[in-house]
Amino acid sequence: MTKKIKVALIGPVPPPAGGIASWTLRMLSSDIAAKDIDFIHIDESVSAGREIFGLEAKRSLPKELARCRRIWNDLENAIINESAELVHANIPAAPLSMLRELICAMIANRHNIPFVIHFRCTVPVYASNPIALFLLKSLLVRSSAVVVLNEASKVFVEKMTDTPVYLIPNFISSEELALAVKSAHSYNGSLSKVLYTGGIIESKGAYDILEIAKAMPEIEFRLAGKGGFPVDAVIPKNIRILGQLSRESICAEYKEADAFIFLSRFRGEGFSNSLAEAMAFALPCIVSDWAANADMINPNGGIVVDYRNINSVVQSLKYLNSPNHRREMGRANQKKVMELYSEDVVMYQYLKLYRLLSGK
Repeated sequence: MTKKIKVALIGPVPPPAGGIASWTLRMLSSDIAAKDIDFIHIDESVSAGREIFGLEAKRSLPKELARCRRIWNDLENAIINESAELVHANIPAAPLSMLRELICAMIANRHNIPFVIHFRCTVPVYASNPIALFLLKSLLVRSSAVVVLNEASKVFVEKMTDTPVYLIPNFISSEELALAVKSAHSYNGSLSKVLYTGGIIESKGAYDILEIAKAMPEIEFRLAGKGGFPVDAVIPKNIRILGQLSRESICAEYKEADAFIFLSRFRGEGFSNSLAEAMAFALPCIVSDWAANADMINPNGGIVVDYRNINSVVQSLKYLNSPNHRREMGRANQKKVMELYSEDVVMYQYLKLYRLLSGK
């Protein structure tokens, strides 16, 4: 019987909600992973009171220093006292995040165990200045493997290093996928409910929905997530702001929606969990050409639009007024999730990588 691989997994968990935190929770909760992997969680959650989006996202230097010391101490403990055989760290390629993980890499190097750096973003968007590029190269030198979320990141990083680079997408848990598959859409009638989930901030494309809603008063646009519109924003009557919902309520929204809209150009975007969830629920998707969006819904799961051209978004939504178009796109999306983004498919890729690096 093959022994479990002990992996020190560095990543945040909710609260607050966020893409990396959601992914970390899925990894730690995976029954498939539990058969072969013993995760030792190094909690990298942001300081108390800090949020992912909005004004509350600002850092407090003393709190951040204390957070870093805690992470480094916990990692040392995981290696020395819990016999971690491999370290898997998860960050956006922001300078401060890379500096913190560079110390984590040095700790792993000192103990002669493999270090995997997992960039939770589109790397060239973040690593766009000399300081960021210097830190990126320094981190790559000390890493045994690099994991990225989209093709743009893979191409960019491979040009900078001889360290192996792996494109491994986020995944939908087996439980979530089973629920989504059971929730069959009828696709009957006209397009009436369009859903967005994520931070309600400008860079996630949420503000664009205001203008789209004004041009399409016959459609109800439902926005779920933290954040909100500027105080002086004129909010059309066909906009419904739902706030941050429970997992059960989010699933209910996916089941009731006719389509999903995601016009993000968020710097930290790599592979959208929200978009993958919408695809799992067999929703046709209107997306910006950003991060992994186009790769995810292509070739026939939706429409890629220029978010700056509101008219092109409106015309794309009108195209989805056809039940046949929605049915074809929705079913293609669900099929793609089952084949490429399901828990069993993606966890096998992690297990294969862990075994390669640990020699097990």
